[in-house]
Amino acid sequence: MLGTIINNIGIYGAMTYYNIKLGSVTGKKEIQQNINGMILFFITVILCLEYIMPISKGMCSILSILFYLLIMKVMVKRNVFFSLFEYIYFMLNSILAQIAFFGLYMMPKHMTLDQFEQSIFSQVVLSVFSVLTYIVVSKLIGKKLFNFRDTIWNKYNKGTKYFTFCLGLFLIWFTLIDVVTSILKKGPMKDSLIILWEVITISFIIIAIGAFLVAKTILQKKEILDLEDFANKDEMTGVLNRRAGLLHLQNELKNHRKANTRLIVGYVDINHLKQVNDTMGHAVGDQLICHVANHLRQHIDTVHRMIRMGGDEFLIVYKDVILEDVKELMTSLLAHVNDEKPEALQYFEISFSFGFSEYDREQLSHEELIRKADEEMYQHKMLYKQNLG
Repeated sequence: MLGTIINNIGIYGAMTYYNIKLGSVTGKKEIQQNINGMILFFITVILCLEYIMPISKGMCSILSILFYLLIMKVMVKRNVFFSLFEYIYFMLNSILAQIAFFGLYMMPKHMTLDQFEQSIFSQVVLSVFSVLTYIVVSKLIGKKLFNFRDTIWNKYNKGTKYFTFCLGLFLIWFTLIDVVTSILKKGPMKDSLIILWEVITISFIIIAIGAFLVAKTILQKKEILDLEDFANKDEMTGVLNRRAGLLHLQNELKNHRKANTRLIVGYVDINHLKQVNDTMGHAVGDQLICHVANHLRQHIDTVHRMIRMGGDEFLIVYKDVILEDVKELMTSLLAHVNDEKPEALQYFEISFSFGFSEYDREQLSHEELIRKADEEMYQHKMLYKQNLG
């Protein structure tokens, strides 16, 4: 037991140092958390070797990985994928150290495994080999491997999260397999029960693979929808951009021709945007546009769509509403557009002009609908300017 402790002190000491150094862990608090986490992990490994190893080597190995991931997550707030990579790096160095120790120390001495386990000095030598291996590997390829880890994480963030989650489930499952198998081997029906357990395990793996493929498909579809949403939205106001909006209007026009229902197009133009841009700057002008767009959008049902045609001009596509009700709503919105306006526009009177056109079942095109709404909006703007004069 003493030899095992001495051997592991060297191994985990080197692991702690290089995980901190290569993992870009900075700050006194973060470094201390890593050290405390590794001390706790070292204790759990010693306990596993003492009490779990005699029962099952496989269970001991799997529990060690799970303990490391759990301790790093809870105590160090470490990313599970990063912790997994660090543990794999640790295992790589341990395997290389054992190969070197076997070839350079045990073989020349014709030492057996039993002799090694009974010799504290030999285990100290193995600890030295482990530390030297960590130093050599870390100097040669350590930084490149950790940079590769960071690249994988940044490029495949969602995939790595799912991968580590699934791996954690598999580790837990195989630990249970090992425990149950150890118990079943002592019973009278051990062969039948072990076969049953293996069937359950294979079923679990098939289900997990199926779940992975389904989740992957869902994620891909979500990413496609997110990209489409990004491509269709006006970046500044969040409403449909001109291209997507006109396609939406054309599709709605086709649907309403078939269904013989109401379709109304509203055209909105913000007043005095040029004056704001010239006197207060384009940043304040953008705030004016966003304020009016948000004010209108908050009072438009989700079945209707708002489109930014460009600059300070917006189109609103109303479905199954009455024209008089829409005009009344727009008049009310105009009366309250100065409520809760941006600080930069507190002393500026905000207003907009609007006009409407309704699909009249005479096969009007979307261009004609927009033109008629634009003409009515222009008349409204002229009346507004006359009232100002």
